[in-house]
Amino acid sequence: MANNGFKDKSYAMPIYSLCLNIAWEAVFGFVYGPGLLNQMVFAQWMVVDAFLVYTTVKYGRHQWRQQPMIANNLGLIMAVGIFLALCLHLAIAATFVPVVGRRVVPFTAWTSQMFVSIGSLAQLISRGHTQGHSLGIWYVFHL
Repeated sequence: MANNGFKDKSYAMPIYSLCLNIAWEAVFGFVYGPGLLNQMVFAQWMVVDAFLVYTTVKYGRHQWRQQPMIANNLGLIMAVGIFLALCLHLAIAATFVPVVGRRVVPFTAWTSQMFVSIGSLAQLISRGHTQGHSLGIWYVFHL
């Protein structure tokens, strides 16, 4: 997705989905992660997320040109969105991990994945083009 973003000068993942994804990986990979191996795997995904955030902030202005308030504040929107998503996932983890343990992880991942799936499809439809994304990525990502 990051590669398509650079190539097409656009961004792939919907903004709210990216914020939720980064926060989920931070909380369940590092704060409530089971160990070093898990942290190493999640750290790699965080690097990919950093590129996705970069393409969103750099190229998103063009996608949001009809909404100047959003276009001119994408960096701030991303920062606030990630912070709020972190608060959400930390609250969920603090509430449920002591009760059911790490069994909460698949449920929170599934919910976040549903937001990514629905948001990505809606983004493709609303844009009317696949710049930064593709139906192939969407299909493989959401199998």
